[in-house]
Amino acid sequence: MYVKNLKLHGVGKFDEPVQFQFVQGLNLLTGKNEAGKSTIAKAIETSLFGFKPMKDWKYANWNQQETVIECMLSQKNEETLITRRYGSKIRGTTLSGHVAENIGNQPIEGHLIDLELYKSMFSIGIDELASIDKKSWKELTASLTDSYNHSAFKSAAETQETVDQKASEIYKENGRGQFEMKRIQEDQDAVSAQLKQLEIERAYSVRSEEELKVIKRQIEQIHQEILQIDQKIRFYEDNHQCIRRRREYRQKIADYQQILDLGLPDKRHVERWLLEFERERLITVEMDRIRTEIQAIREKKNEEETRWKSSKKPFLKKRVILSAFIAASILSFVIYSFPKGFNELEQVIIGILVVLDAAVLMNVGFVGNKMKRKELGSFDQKMGYLNQNITLLEKQLHRYEDEFEEMQSFQKPLKADCERLGMNGPQEIMDWLLKLNYLKNGLNALLEQEENPEAFLATINLEDGVKEPEEIGLKVLLDQRDYLVQTRTDQEQKLAHNTNLSVKEIDYRLNELSEKHISGHQQLMESAFKRDRLMLVSKIVAEAEKMYRKSQKPDFLIKASRYMKLLSNSKYEEILMSEVGGFVLRSQNELIPMSETISRGTKEQMYLALKLAMTFRLDPLGYYPILMDEIAVNFDKARRQGLFNVLKELSEHRQILYLTCHDWFVEELNNEMDSHLIILD
Repeated sequence: MYVKNLKLHGVGKFDEPVQFQFVQGLNLLTGKNEAGKSTIAKAIETSLFGFKPMKDWKYANWNQQETVIECMLSQKNEETLITRRYGSKIRGTTLSGHVAENIGNQPIEGHLIDLELYKSMFSIGIDELASIDKKSWKELTASLTDSYNHSAFKSAAETQETVDQKASEIYKENGRGQFEMKRIQEDQDAVSAQLKQLEIERAYSVRSEEELKVIKRQIEQIHQEILQIDQKIRFYEDNHQCIRRRREYRQKIADYQQILDLGLPDKRHVERWLLEFERERLITVEMDRIRTEIQAIREKKNEEETRWKSSKKPFLKKRVILSAFIAASILSFVIYSFPKGFNELEQVIIGILVVLDAAVLMNVGFVGNKMKRKELGSFDQKMGYLNQNITLLEKQLHRYEDEFEEMQSFQKPLKADCERLGMNGPQEIMDWLLKLNYLKNGLNALLEQEENPEAFLATINLEDGVKEPEEIGLKVLLDQRDYLVQTRTDQEQKLAHNTNLSVKEIDYRLNELSEKHISGHQQLMESAFKRDRLMLVSKIVAEAEKMYRKSQKPDFLIKASRYMKLLSNSKYEEILMSEVGGFVLRSQNELIPMSETISRGTKEQMYLALKLAMTFRLDPLGYYPILMDEIAVNFDKARRQGLFNVLKELSEHRQILYLTCHDWFVEELNNEMDSHLIILD
C-alpha cells in the first residue's frame, strides 16, 4: 500500500484546492521554508489515523473554512479513497470500488499500529537526530525496545510478565494483598471455625439430666475445697510478713559482711582524702599558673635587657659623628689659611671655633650623661620590680610544692588501699562506706519491727538454699486454689451453656459445612496446581528466551546490521544485542558497546539503522509510508553516500517521503538515484 494521490483544501497555507501525485518508491518534496512540506506530511498522517488531537489540530481552519483532505491509497491494483473533513464537525469516509463506509474520526480499518507508534517509528527528523547527543543512549535504547515490544507480536518478556501476573493473581509469595488462594483459604478457615462451633453445640445438645446433676455436684465439691484452701491461706498469710523480713535480713547481712570483708579504711580518713584530693588538684592548677607567670616575667626581663643594650650604641655614635664634624671644620679652616699665615681676624675665628667645639662637646657629654643616668635609673627600677615579682612567685611556688609533697605522703597509704581493693579512687571507697552505713541502718530498722529480736535472730541462721516451711506451703496452696477456680469456671460454663438447635438441625448443618469444606479444599488444590503450572511456564519461557538470544538473531537486527553497514561504508559490520538488552556494534573482530563516549555521528547512524529496521519489524508488508525531514543536513559526503545507498534499498519495498529545502541536496541525490520530485512554490 502506498499514497498515490493527495488533494488538500483549506489545510494550512493551502486555501485553494491543490493536488499532489506520489509514486511507490522515493518521493522528494522540496521547497523553501513554510512552503507546506510539513503540512503535506501531516495531511497523510491524518488520512490514515484521523484528526488527532482534535482540539488543537494546528493545520486546520487558517481562514475559517472547512478543511478537506482526500487521499488515494493504492494496493495490489485496488484503490481506496479516504476523505477527511474538519468543519462544524469531523467526518470521514472511505470509498473502495463501489463500497463506501463512514469512519468518522477513526483510523482506517486494518491498522496494526496506533498513531503514537507511527509518529515515533515511521517519522524521522533532524530534530530527533540532534537530540541524540542530549539524551542518554540508555533512554534511546529503551524507546526502541518499547516500540519493539508494542508491535503486533509479543516478546518473550511480555509473555513472561503476563504469566507471572496471572500466577500472582492466584498466589503471592509475600502473602500481601488479595489473591485467589488467600480468599479460598480465608473461606476455609471460616468454615472450619463454624464446624468446630457446631460440634460443641451438638455435644451440649445431647447431654442428659443425669450429666447436668453430676456437673452441679462437681461444682459444689470444688467450691468446698476452695473454701478450705482459703482458710489455710489466711493462716499462712499471718506469718508471711515475718518470712519476708527474715529473707530480707539474711540478704542484707550477706551484703554487709561482704563489704566488711573488703577491709575498707576509716571514713574520716577517706573524707579527708577527698578534701586533700580536691586540694591537690587545685594546687596543681595554681602551680602551673605560677610557673607560667614566672616564665612570662623572665621573658619580659630579657626583653628589657636587650632593649637597654641596644639603646647605648646610637647615642655614642651621635657624639662621635658630631666631634668628627667640628674637627673637620677646624682642620679645613687651618689648611685653607696656612699658606697666607694667620691674621688677627683668623686667629679670632680659630679661637671661637675651638671654644665652640669645647662647649658643644661638653654640652653633649653633659646632656648625654644626664639622659643616660635617667634611663639607667628607670631600667634599674624595672629590673628590681621584675626580680621582686620573680622572688615572690618562686617563694609561693616553693610553698605549694612543700604542701603538695605533704599531701602526697598523706595519700600514699590510701592509694595503696585503692590498689589493694581494686578501686579507682577515694570516691569509690566513699560509695562503699555509704552503702555499708545504709545496710547497717536497714538491719537495725528490721530488728526494730520485731517484738522479740532475739527470737527473730535465732531463726536467721538457716543453711543457704533451704526455703521456709511456711513459704513452701503457701505457694502450693495458691497453685491449688488457682487450679480449682479454673476448673469451677469451666464447669459453670458447661452448665450455663444452652442451645436452641436440635441435634437433627445441627447434623444437617454439619453435613452442609463439611461438603463446603471439601469443595473449598478441592478449589485450593486446583488453584495451587494452576499456579504451579503458570510458574513452570514462566521458567520455560525465560529459559527458552535466553537460549534463543544465544542461538538466534532477531530479524530486525539483521536488517539493522545491513543498514548500519551501508551507512558506515562497511566500517561497522553488525549490530548485536547484549544479554541485558542493550545494543553492541561489531567492527571486524572488535565489540563496541554503545556509551556516552561514542561519537555523535556513529550514534546517529546506529539510531537511524535501528529505527529503519524497526519499521520492517512493525510493518513487514510496507503499508505505511516513511517520512524523513532533513536528516542529511549534518551528514558529510561519505555519510550522505551511505544514506543514498539505504534509500535505494528502502525505496524498492516501501514508499518514502523525503522533505528538504536545500537545492544542493536535491541535485546530489538525483545524481545518485531516481526519485519523484515535487517542488513547492
